[in-house]
Amino acid sequence: MTRVAQGTVSPSLADGLRLQQEGDVVRAEQILRDVCTQSVGNAEAHHALGLLLLQLGRPSDALPFLERAAEIVPKSAVYRNNLGLVFPPLGRLDDAIACFGAAISLDPNLAAAHNSLGNALRLKGNYVAAAESCQTAIKLAPTFAEGHSNLGNAMMSLERYNDARNCYERALAINPNYVRARCNLGSALRFLNRIDEAVSHLRRAIALAPGFLDAHRNLAAVLLVGGDTELAITHLRQAIAIDPINVELRTTLLFAIQYSDSISSDSFLSEHKTFSAFRAGFEQQFHASWFGHKNIRDEHRVIRVGYVSSDFREHAVSFFIEPILRWHDRSRFEIFCYHNAEKRDVWTERLMALSEHWINVAALSDQEMVTRITADGIDILVDLNGQTAGNRLDVFAQKPAPVQMTWIGSAGTTGLTAIDYRITDAMLDPPGMTEAFHTETLIRLGSSATFLPHPESPDVNALPALSKGHITFGCLNTPRKFNRSLIQIWAKLLKRLPTARLVLAAAPLQEFQQKLNSMFLAEGIDANRIEWLPFMKTPDFLKQHHEIDIALDTFPYNGGTTSNHALWMGMPVVTLAGTRTVSRVGAAVLSGAGLHDLITQNADEYIQRAVDLADDLEHLNTLRQSMRERITSRQSSSPEGVTRDLEAHYRSAWRKWCASGS
Repeated sequence: MTRVAQGTVSPSLADGLRLQQEGDVVRAEQILRDVCTQSVGNAEAHHALGLLLLQLGRPSDALPFLERAAEIVPKSAVYRNNLGLVFPPLGRLDDAIACFGAAISLDPNLAAAHNSLGNALRLKGNYVAAAESCQTAIKLAPTFAEGHSNLGNAMMSLERYNDARNCYERALAINPNYVRARCNLGSALRFLNRIDEAVSHLRRAIALAPGFLDAHRNLAAVLLVGGDTELAITHLRQAIAIDPINVELRTTLLFAIQYSDSISSDSFLSEHKTFSAFRAGFEQQFHASWFGHKNIRDEHRVIRVGYVSSDFREHAVSFFIEPILRWHDRSRFEIFCYHNAEKRDVWTERLMALSEHWINVAALSDQEMVTRITADGIDILVDLNGQTAGNRLDVFAQKPAPVQMTWIGSAGTTGLTAIDYRITDAMLDPPGMTEAFHTETLIRLGSSATFLPHPESPDVNALPALSKGHITFGCLNTPRKFNRSLIQIWAKLLKRLPTARLVLAAAPLQEFQQKLNSMFLAEGIDANRIEWLPFMKTPDFLKQHHEIDIALDTFPYNGGTTSNHALWMGMPVVTLAGTRTVSRVGAAVLSGAGLHDLITQNADEYIQRAVDLADDLEHLNTLRQSMRERITSRQSSSPEGVTRDLEAHYRSAWRKWCASGS
């Protein structure tokens, strides 16, 4: 932020500025306050104190001092610009935009004001105008590193990731120690799937500023994408130590630890209790508004159901929710879809056609979204994200609908008592096993989810082993689900069948894949028996199943969509069922297909079941060719059957709320 002198700097003011520069902010603040009290017309002192308080993260305290400076010198474009900087942290973006506009009117050549305006417009959701303002700032000041970085932020919002990368690199060419630009460059590289480079830049950002929250947060996000869950958890904990009250960080941590095989059951439960207590503290501010719903308490009327997701696109969620939207009984339910993403694809269009009301909420603040849901008169609001990226759980915390549920997005609790129910089934969450991990009441369907095969799924082929002469095992789950315990078991399996091979989805982070290779080597498995597949689009991903005979599930975090794809392509999936919800997804999928004999209870049984399948190629091929008929013939997991079961529970929950009184 820029500061300009107005008149002669008094000795006391000079002392305050010197102490601030030396890092003694406590004494600096006191001296500057004294100067402001003694000289109410000293614009520079008020301006300096306002900037100090803003830099200390106290925008409310900074506001009156920056307002006073701008009042004393109303024609200072710099003072007007810096006053505007107070408003974004206070959620007053319109006031910020007005201030920056006024600064530009006073001095059209002030690059900082154009840059500030661009940042505010981006936060407002006007990404194109934001980019234009930042470009103006750069034209006025070509070596303005912050302008290049903020233009990169606008490009990120426009999903122009390569342009964003170029902007951040230009900012760093001007200032190699610009930590925020380096941190944001790491994020851009992540979206360009240049994971190793992203990790390198983020580690350098942390080396430059060990206490910089965003660097730890962004590195954790990249490591999760890259597959290294354990290291991601380490950086999440470091980020939480920096910002202990950050809801997003704690939500991400709970999501990440579900992939870990190094956390004991007691520790896992403890983490859930800590998270739930933290969430309860966050929710408390909204409790007073939870019971003011004006929905008509008529248990027989048409129920308005709202589904909330950032994943109404080619994503796993769409494979499960499309059949439900298609089969909903419109004489009894009116459907609203709240899409928390700007990007649309052909799957988005398919889902839009199945919803009476489609509302894009990506640009809405939490309060604006609460207002919209309330105005729509939603009776039952269903979260389809859980703890995954793009969730709007902070909206659910305000309870805009009288009945709220969570489903599909992630196999675990949201930690919110504002969400009344979590939709599941008795295989995922056997009665008495997982209730302690949930703040929600569990609703158990006969089958918790139906699955729509991809429309471009190729036909099932003959068993590959018949022509190859050896068995090929495969696991195409995200590598973040791979861990040392799992690799040790896979290695034992490969030793039992010396000619067998294993196909795995490659880790985007090369460093992590090398770590996995080292784990296999330590267990005596040569690298030439492992094939790593790169990321590929869904149609090509499905074709790859033609090369695999038997699918191996991951644990403690089982596959869900991946296992459904495998079954549809004719492959039996061997799973190991645990005591956490995420460890029972495979059991739920296989149970829905009637393949109970593929659900194992321990590592030895898991290995033996895979060996038994590999030893009988004729049976394995027969199973492969009959798999689709087996899946489609089961009424309990049919789209219509699951939807009717779900609707019955919706009606029951609604009836309960109607009977609860005011």
